[in-house]
Amino acid sequence: MGGGGDAPEPTDPRLVIREQGKANTTALQQSQAANQVNQVNPGGTQSWQLMGYDQNGNPQYGVAQQYNPQNQALQNMMLGSRSIGGFQGNNLLNNLSMSGNYDQAFDPSQKVGDVTSGRLGQMTDFMDPFFTKQFEDQDNRLRNQGLMPGNPAYDREMHAMRTTQQLGLQDMLAKFQPEAHRQVTAEHIQPIEEAMTWSKFGSPDPLGFSNTPQYAQNAVNAGQIYGNYDQAKMAQWQANQAAGSGLWQGIGGIAGSILGGPIGGAIGGGLSSMFGPAGSLT
Repeated sequence: MGGGGDAPEPTDPRLVIREQGKANTTALQQSQAANQVNQVNPGGTQSWQLMGYDQNGNPQYGVAQQYNPQNQALQNMMLGSRSIGGFQGNNLLNNLSMSGNYDQAFDPSQKVGDVTSGRLGQMTDFMDPFFTKQFEDQDNRLRNQGLMPGNPAYDREMHAMRTTQQLGLQDMLAKFQPEAHRQVTAEHIQPIEEAMTWSKFGSPDPLGFSNTPQYAQNAVNAGQIYGNYDQAKMAQWQANQAAGSGLWQGIGGIAGSILGGPIGGAIGGGLSSMFGPAGSLT
């Protein structure tokens, strides 16, 4: 109606959305600043500083960590030791590269054979006295039975004993060969592993930056804001309708009292019945 009795106009939802977004941003920035607290402990300090602003005007913070003097001295000493270790590992790797021992794929067969042959000789030397004693005991037993060398029974028994002795040596050798293979392979890669251990000891640690607190800004619920606006507009319309109905009913009453008589009553009643109860037309 535009008169002084009209219900107030609801706030433009676009303005509400804009102001709500600003409020959410401010709350986010204040929460971020409140949680970036400087810290001090026996090991050192951690401090936050405002570094600037991004293209949207949001503050950008930086964090600095610092050992106390005692820990910083220990850190410097450790870095010096690691530098020496890394240099040593690099020298070892260079020497291995120039040695020619690692230019081709490693084939342990020859070295395993050499180690196995050496071990077979050791086992034979160790077992020979026992084998000789067995041979002599077997020979005496057969001779006491009247069997002499050249007799088929004598030769068969002595051959069987020698075969058993050789099979025993071969069995021990077969059990040793896998161990020889592992030993030869370990000896081949040991220089590389040692060099790599020193090199890794000398490599710098990953940069252990402090995790920046993560904050998420609450999104503006535009749908709810527009829904509230629609409800307010409906309430405004209903209030204005009610005010208008009451006005016409009042005018009808005044007209009836002024004119009086049957004519006044008819006019007043007609205006009242046209606008009916507040907020509706009849």
